[in-house]
Formats: sequence, structure tokens, C-alpha cells
Amino acid sequence: MRYNNEKISLTVQIGESAMNKFIDLVAKSHKVGLLVILLLVVAVHGNIFQNQFVMDDIDFIVDWPLIQDWKNFQQFFIGYIPSPGQEGIYSPLKTVFHAVNYHFFGLNPFGYHIVSLLIHFAGICFVYKISFTLTANALATFLSTLFFALHPVQVEAITYMTASVDMIGIVFIFAAFFWYLNIYDDQGRFKRWPYLYSYVFSILAVFTHELAISLPLLFLWYDFCYSKKRGTWKNITLRIAPFFVIVGFYTLSKKIVLGSITRGMYLYDSFTLTMFVTIKAWSKYVYLCFFPKVLTFNHMISKGISSFDQNDFDTTAVLTQSFFEIQILLALSVLAVVIFIAVTRFKAQPLITFCIGWFFIALLPVSNIIPSSVFFGERYLYPGLLGFCLLLGLAIEKICRREGAFFNMRFSTIGILLVACIVCGYSTRTWSRNKDWHDEITL
Repeated sequence: MRYNNEKISLTVQIGESAMNKFIDLVAKSHKVGLLVILLLVVAVHGNIFQNQFVMDDIDFIVDWPLIQDWKNFQQFFIGYIPSPGQEGIYSPLKTVFHAVNYHFFGLNPFGYHIVSLLIHFAGICFVYKISFTLTANALATFLSTLFFALHPVQVEAITYMTASVDMIGIVFIFAAFFWYLNIYDDQGRFKRWPYLYSYVFSILAVFTHELAISLPLLFLWYDFCYSKKRGTWKNITLRIAPFFVIVGFYTLSKKIVLGSITRGMYLYDSFTLTMFVTIKAWSKYVYLCFFPKVLTFNHMISKGISSFDQNDFDTTAVLTQSFFEIQILLALSVLAVVIFIAVTRFKAQPLITFCIGWFFIALLPVSNIIPSSVFFGERYLYPGLLGFCLLLGLAIEKICRREGAFFNMRFSTIGILLVACIVCGYSTRTWSRNKDWHDEITL
């Protein structure tokens, strides 16, 4: 019996040693770490290539004459004609990318899926760069990027071909933010070229996806969290002002071309009722980050209220919303706890505060402050997940690196098991979720 126990103990130690060496390798070598992550992404999304055009793919790809003839190129920007049923959307560069895809692939979904994975790969690379710049921690960077790459809520942004083109704008957001992080050298001297790169990518982002209109606020939030090393507030204001000009120019362009900057209207013309739905939606976003089990194109935000198509909402359910509704109180409680953590950790750990702020600021463009007629979408979490996954990666990194005993196990072993469970859980759910998007019937 003693011999068997020693043999088991030795086997565990050897296995733990081998796993630690592997983790050290993928953490310390950026190229190896990214390669491992990209291979896993290919593996878990390997079943998307049989998926057909569904939902908005019909409107934006199959039945949209505007993108099917390059003679219409000028109309991508001026004289823009939205796809029928998609009025209120003005993303000229996204239209260009749709046209490029259609030019190469026509109505063959296979090519679109290849492009969607390449877009996700680009997003992953920038998340890796941003995470390492913010943490200077190789293991936390690897874990954060791994979780971001495999999280099941990403499926809607990848498998859904129309949404995958939208994600080009999110990649531009990540690129703009990465360069903005690097506008100062180690001696605190301002670098002109990174600032220029950030500005160019911001233009590309805003004119590709409306989620990018939050970029100036994201920059401002980062400067607020790390103001001690980002210059005086006068310098910060002057530095960020041109990015607000980009958003202003886009808003003006949309107003001129479409005649309006809104898409839809407030619920029963009430800003308050609409914000009640937004509060519930935000708490649901937080919940899905932690528990991405129930995933669907059209979530039930609350009884009688779903992700979109407000004409189908239950009138009583909408009109009876109030601050005293149990779901509102619970949602506000969740948000209050998150805000409390952000405030209390600001001085000691500003990165925690930054990540929490990033998550919610990234959701502002789809919060229906400006009516959009869509109240919830898993794909909208794509940029915000950077903040969530970075916090998750940092938390598990501490467990992996910590020494001690806990139920006769080293903390590093617990960390490894946690990573394995998360990766297996994410991968399994992602694979099954991809199947939902096979065609209109399964969806």
C-alpha cells in the first residue's frame, strides 16, 4: 500500500512538473503561446464550415444588390441604400468588406467562414498584445487571451457571417487602443507615430462598426485610471479631442446620408422604460460571461421582453417596469457590487478598475441611449470580453503561481485544473453552439 501511494505521488509530481514546463513555455514564448491558442480555435470552430447563410446574412449578403456590383462603390458612402429591413445602419467600410467577400466568394459560405476565423485570429493577436502591455505578465496574458479566444459567447461573432464582418471594426478598435497604449516611451516621452496609427485605426473602426463610437471614452478611461503616467489633464484633453472629432464627423455623415442617427425608437416613447430594459440586459451580459450555458440568438431579457423586435413585447411587461421590480433590484445589486469593486480597488489595483470600466463602456453604443431597436446581442460582448477575460486570467495566474497546501494539493495544481476545466467547458459549449447556426431551422 505504501509503495502504491508513493508511486501515485511520484506520478502526480511528474505530471505536475510536465504541465508546469508546458505552461512556462507557452507563457514565456509569445509565438508558441499564440500558436497554441490559434490551433485550439481552429479545433473548436472546425465544425462551422457546413453552416449556411442565416438571418441577416440573407439581407446583407444574398439579397443586397448594392454589394454585388462594384459600380455601386460610390453609394457605399454617398447615396447609401441600406438593405431592406436594415434601415438606420450606416457603416460604409463594412459595406466595402461585404463587397470584397462577395467578389471573392459569391454565395459560397465556406470562404466567408475562412475570413471570419482570420478576423478572429487578428482580434486574438491584438488582445494578446494589449494584455501583455497592461500586465507585463506572460502567464496572465496567455490565460486571458486563451479564455477570450474560446469563450462560447464569441460564437455569434464568428459563425454568424454578417456579424463576423462587423468584427473587423472591433479588431480596428483593439488596434487603435494598442497603439494608444504605446504613445509614451519608457522615459515618458511622447511618440508621434503610435498616436498617428491609433488615429487612423480609430477612423477605420468608427466607419466599420458603430460599437467603435465608444473609443474616445475607452481612451479617456484608461488615461483616468493611469493618469499619473499619462501627462496632465490638459495634455490628455488635447490628445483625445481629435478622437471625439472622428465620432462627431461619423455622426454628422450618418445624419446627412440617412436623415437620422437613430434606428427605431424608445419603448413606448419612454427613455425610462428603455433604460429599465438596458439595466436588465447589462446584468445578463455579466451573467453570460460567467455562465455561458444558455446561448441563443434571441434572449429573453425578462418575461415578455426579448432581444429585439419590440412590436412583439408584452405591453404589460414593459409598462409595469419600475425601480421596485425584483429583477431590476437584482440587476442593480449586481451592477452595484461590480462598481463597488471597481471603486475600492482603484488605488491599489487600477487594472481591475480599468477592466470593469472597459467592459461597460464597450457596451454603451448598444445600451439604447440612442435607440437601436436591438436590446441584447451576444456578439456585442466581443470587445467587452477583453476586460472580463483579463481579470479572469489574472485571478487564475495568482492561483497557478501561489505555493501552499489546500486539500493536500498544491495551489499550482488547482490552477492547472481550473484552466483545464474552463478550456474544456468553453470548447465543448463552443462546438455545440456552432451547430445551432447550421441553418435557419436549427437556429
